[in-house]
Amino acid sequence: MKRPVAARVPIKFTLLLVALPFVVGEWFPFSKFGMFTILRDTGTYYYITDEADRPIATLPELGFSVGFVKKLYRSTWSQLRRSEWTPPEVEKAGSPVPAIDREAGVRLLRYLLRHRPPLEEDRASYKELRLYCVTVRRQGHEFVRARELVSLLAVSDEAR
Repeated sequence: MKRPVAARVPIKFTLLLVALPFVVGEWFPFSKFGMFTILRDTGTYYYITDEADRPIATLPELGFSVGFVKKLYRSTWSQLRRSEWTPPEVEKAGSPVPAIDREAGVRLLRYLLRHRPPLEEDRASYKELRLYCVTVRRQGHEFVRARELVSLLAVSDEAR
């Protein structure tokens, strides 16, 4: 007859496994919460608005969480960076947003429209979608936010 797992694990081994993190402390790979040990001076988040600059609740309206929007934007941007994509010859004069950022944003907005759930009666329709990036910086003991329009996409009648 086989003994239960609890009876087969020696108590000394168990105590060693419990004590090891306390002895080693915060040292990779034994760090308890490595991702939270360093707070960066800047952070970013993205959000989408309609043509009147009203924020859109992306999960109920487009079917995607805000976290997914940020990850997809960064992924699209990285793919463009690695690809043979070249920016258009004519850049908007004085545009603060690089062409690759705008293109990644447009591709993201198109993806969200193509893959959103079917239109329900109570869901709004949009004439335009805008992607904003907000950078939060720590300056001394305060946080400062800077909002930047990354890209916009006119929503055609077919996409509604």
